[in-house]
Amino acid sequence: MEIPPDVPSCALTCLISAVGNSTCSFNDLDCVCGDAQLNAQSTACVLGSCTVMESLSAKNMTYTLCGWPTSDDTHVFPVTNIVGIVVAIISVALRLTSRALDKRLGWDDLLIFIALLFAASISGIGLKLKDTGLGKDIWTVPFEDIRRTLKLFFIEEELYCICIALVKCSMLMLYLRLFPNRGLRIAVFVTLTCTLLWGVGAFFVLLFSCRPISHYWNSWDGEHKGSCLSHNDILLAHSTINIILDVAITIIPMPIVLKLHMPVGKRLAVLFMFGVGLAVTIISIMRLVETVGFNSTQNPTKDFVPVGIWSLLEFDVAILCACMPAMRTLFIRLVTKPTDTYAYGSNRYNYKVSGASVSQTANSSRARQSQHISSKALPSTVTTVEGVRLEQEFIRLEEVETESGSLKQDTHNSYEDPRTRSAAHLVRKESS
Repeated sequence: MEIPPDVPSCALTCLISAVGNSTCSFNDLDCVCGDAQLNAQSTACVLGSCTVMESLSAKNMTYTLCGWPTSDDTHVFPVTNIVGIVVAIISVALRLTSRALDKRLGWDDLLIFIALLFAASISGIGLKLKDTGLGKDIWTVPFEDIRRTLKLFFIEEELYCICIALVKCSMLMLYLRLFPNRGLRIAVFVTLTCTLLWGVGAFFVLLFSCRPISHYWNSWDGEHKGSCLSHNDILLAHSTINIILDVAITIIPMPIVLKLHMPVGKRLAVLFMFGVGLAVTIISIMRLVETVGFNSTQNPTKDFVPVGIWSLLEFDVAILCACMPAMRTLFIRLVTKPTDTYAYGSNRYNYKVSGASVSQTANSSRARQSQHISSKALPSTVTTVEGVRLEQEFIRLEEVETESGSLKQDTHNSYEDPRTRSAAHLVRKESS
């Protein structure tokens, strides 16, 4: 057996000792490579006698001499990366187009756009990771590339904390636009506050988890001084809160949406838009499973791949989920003809959908006090049904059924343009 000249002396000593305790000849490469007990003894000796870098060099030499296969998943992560970010970009572009056409751009749109910028940054770093050895066994990666990989991974983790929090905040801000129900808005504000604290807190906890910060990507070789908190505990806490927030954001709108009297198919479509958040929750759980024990891995350049893939899928699918209501509106705009129907609503004019009837809940005395409300005070694209503002970016009025047909037809027959009628006439009289 020809020994490479650059093999660490500590590893060579261990190999000679292990061969001497076996039935193999030192020159019988097949016997040495195939003897499991010999290799286990040699590996234990190397780990106890050599430095980390010497151990990696010895392991690389052993795999090369014995012709053992090594892992090479360098193409899986980039493909997932590219497909995911393309879907996210298209989703946000369609969302912003829909909102721009309706002239209803809001804070939720700004937040999702900023989240997309963070997602694009993560994707750019992910493509760079392919060149530093991501997906390969650590003993086949040059030492400096190991350090670069861990450093880029650290940056990605920081960006991920902000990105996923921004997506959640965007969804919650959308809820504030759609739902005037006081109890639901309180739930949204509480969840929004928790999300902000969670996102900012996770960012800084991870940032200062090692002292110095550079110890995060330098500690692998055991030759740098410093200390780190348990990243297993940090990732576990972050992922657990993440899943709880996902569930909360998915559940919040369900009670209101379920009360809408709509055709089954359309109701399922609306529920699906919000229910797709469950897919994000499932992905978050899978990411949690992969992150458990990641801090103690001896092969981070390889073991990061599944963690990274689930992270990419999580925020890319979350962005898609956040854009679906506006994408649905854009689709309806493209396949249906525009109408001139006006519908009006505010906290004073609420219509409760119950069975197949629409019951009037406006306060007549308040209506008399509102005779001079201008058309600007009653937006022509909004009505309120069972606590839901049926804006163009959410549910079209013709999709909500009443006894006489669609809510859109009812409002068209019941109301005239506020520019020619006073606000008092906007309240439909009870049928006798």
